[in-house]
Amino acid sequence: MASISTDPQGNRTVQFVAGDGKRRSVRLGKTPIKAAETIKTKIEALNAASITQTPIDNESAAWLNKIGHDLHEKLAAVGLTTPRQTARLGEFLDGFIANRRASAKPNTIMNLEAAKDRSEQ
Repeated sequence: MASISTDPQGNRTVQFVAGDGKRRSVRLGKTPIKAAETIKTKIEALNAASITQTPIDNESAAWLNKIGHDLHEKLAAVGLTTPRQTARLGEFLDGFIANRRASAKPNTIMNLEAAKDRSEQ
């Protein structure tokens, strides 16, 4: 069960009790009450999945993919999801080239290195 609180300035916060028994807060700022209620519902679903160690439902997973980076970071900070990871093309190609060098043909390696160089510009 989660709750929404509003401070005198109109900032909203969703509070819930996590699986470890500690009260956690997700600060939403000046968010409309309807949006805060939607976020609260999703936080409850994510918290329930976290406590029971079950996968989240498809609707919650789709919602997590749609939300902005700031809200996602706040949810990750309170343990409701894992932080988003970004992959750089150059880093990926470095690892790929290192692992595939023996089986790849010389021109393939040359093309991958050229693509890596172009991605860093």
